[in-house]
Amino acid sequence: MNIYFVRHGKKEAQKVLNQSGYPDQGLTELGMEQAEITGAYLAEMKIDAIYSSDLIRAIQTAESIAKHQKTDDIITDKRLREINMGIFHTSTEDEVRNEHPEFYQKFMIKDVDFRYPDGETGEDVKNRILSFLDDVKELPYKNIVVSCHGGVIRSTFSHFLGLEQHKRFNIHPSNCGISCLEYNESFRIRSINESLHLIGMLSE
Repeated sequence: MNIYFVRHGKKEAQKVLNQSGYPDQGLTELGMEQAEITGAYLAEMKIDAIYSSDLIRAIQTAESIAKHQKTDDIITDKRLREINMGIFHTSTEDEVRNEHPEFYQKFMIKDVDFRYPDGETGEDVKNRILSFLDDVKELPYKNIVVSCHGGVIRSTFSHFLGLEQHKRFNIHPSNCGISCLEYNESFRIRSINESLHLIGMLSE
């Protein structure tokens, strides 16, 4: 089984929060174009299942991929959400620096796997993604797509690279970059951040 992790396209800048307090912005015009190109790039491949975070930007990206597969069947899973950054979702950086100075120092240095105040650690994200992978790895599929987020890709691929979670920030997935895990009795990395299909359209 090949599991293609696709980071969502470029998102809107404004902070729109959903009912559970997650930033839930949609894609920009550029983000929609990135998703469309990625869907077209993957169109030559038979995708057996498309999974998505339940956040809007990931769903919109998954919809573009699904369109090119001539399906509207997308399976949403909250385990694929972006890392919960807690107070960072509702506070400015200056507010975080002033109100949580010890955390802010850890955030800037990034030499430990810190917990965002009222949020998650990289280890938390890794564990929920491993739970997701345990569920899908035995399914009778050859190729699946997972439309998700930069933090998910960082934590997942750091784990399979044998890196400690605080080193996940050394991985920089692009908007609509594709990273692939292969499962055949065990997981191995096939690629990280394939983005040649996005030449001239890279944003992050």
